[in-house]
Amino acid sequence: MRNGACFGGTESGSGYFILIGILLALRLLKLKAVMLLGEVCPHHFPEVLTMISEKFVTYSMRCMSIGIAVAIFLLSAQSKLPIPPSISFPGLDKLLHACAFGGLAFALSFWFSADAWSAKPLKYAIFVCCIAACYGVSDEIHQIFVPGRDASIYDWFADCTGAVLAVTFRVGLMKFRSR
Repeated sequence: MRNGACFGGTESGSGYFILIGILLALRLLKLKAVMLLGEVCPHHFPEVLTMISEKFVTYSMRCMSIGIAVAIFLLSAQSKLPIPPSISFPGLDKLLHACAFGGLAFALSFWFSADAWSAKPLKYAIFVCCIAACYGVSDEIHQIFVPGRDASIYDWFADCTGAVLAVTFRVGLMKFRSR
């Protein structure tokens, strides 16, 4: 059996798990929205839509953080990643690490409320970056046991760089929205 074959029958089977998670999250949010809107007077509709929109984004990003973590694990369990040689260039793996862990850190940042981020942005930024960095360490350790893969401190540096850039973007986005 090929690596990854038990996760959907293809080397890109992790995409199915992410898609299923997103669809389930959307279904749950739709049910919650119907329950909320059934109890609202028409003149409060704009406030409810804003509340649902913020909750939708928060809930979606929380689900996405789990999906990204699972995708990182499944992809790092494969001996060879399905990257076409035509788009390969030196440093591509570092760029992919930075993007994956940047996405993870950005999505993880939504596990904390906007009020918490506004009150102590540095505390939460450091905490989220530490979570992403620890997951990066576990990813590199995991790769030691995968045939054809190895651990690299430079991959971990790329993981941390992506996380720091994403959290910096999140803090900047929150400051921009508060204007």
